[in-house]
Amino acid sequence: MKSDPFGGVFSEDGRPSKPRIINPIPNASYSHYPPVLDFRWQPCSGIYPIVYEVEMALGWYEDALEHIEWGKPHPISTRPSKGPHLATTFPGAQPGRFRVRGLNTTGEGEWSEFRQFEFMI
Repeated sequence: MKSDPFGGVFSEDGRPSKPRIINPIPNASYSHYPPVLDFRWQPCSGIYPIVYEVEMALGWYEDALEHIEWGKPHPISTRPSKGPHLATTFPGAQPGRFRVRGLNTTGEGEWSEFRQFEFMI
């Protein structure tokens, strides 16, 4: 049996390929406490070693749960990861989103799509 950890996406120039998010599922809603969240994505192809930059943003509902503002009043934060996963705690009952990209000696890869989720009380 053959296995492709990159999901068929291969780097053509050695820079990290665009990661594909696996977890959390789109628009997931959580109510557990403590609010620990496990981010996972397919690894990037490219020249190794590859490290990952994970960008997270907190949001709040601007008007009647229809429009979400991102990054205010809490700034967007970034965290490094040496592998295709990151476990972190999430502050408060509010929406959140994250995205990830790979970094190596040839440069920065493309950001993944944002994945949105929320914690409820």
